[in-house]
Amino acid sequence: MSEKIIAALASFIIAVISAGGYAGIALLMGIESACIPLPSEIIMPFAGYLVHTGQLKLFWVATAGAIGCNLGSIPAYWLGAWGGRPAVERFGRFVMLSRHDLDRVVGGEHGLQAGSHQVVVVDEQHLNSRPGHAPSES
Repeated sequence: MSEKIIAALASFIIAVISAGGYAGIALLMGIESACIPLPSEIIMPFAGYLVHTGQLKLFWVATAGAIGCNLGSIPAYWLGAWGGRPAVERFGRFVMLSRHDLDRVVGGEHGLQAGSHQVVVVDEQHLNSRPGHAPSES
């Protein structure tokens, strides 16, 4: 099952980059950075292959990827800034973030305090490796 999903994503990504070039790379990386599961682990290696074949230039591939990542992060930022904890409590389950996880980060004496300038980084590897929260294999 997961092989079919990855194959479909790879076909979509290859089609978008083939049709859109640098703009396609920026678009796909933007989608990935907006917390929509579109793996950059497929996007950038294919773009790198096109660099290797001479169809694209490394500088512009890297620039398009960086621009896409930055633009794609804007909606995620504003969702957190405007929606705050209620938005995370409502939609966090879609990115495997439970209320318990949120309480561990935000609550308690070691949690984040209102008005602080601390940053929380949650990476895909951490989410996928937590006991009891591993992705299911079908």
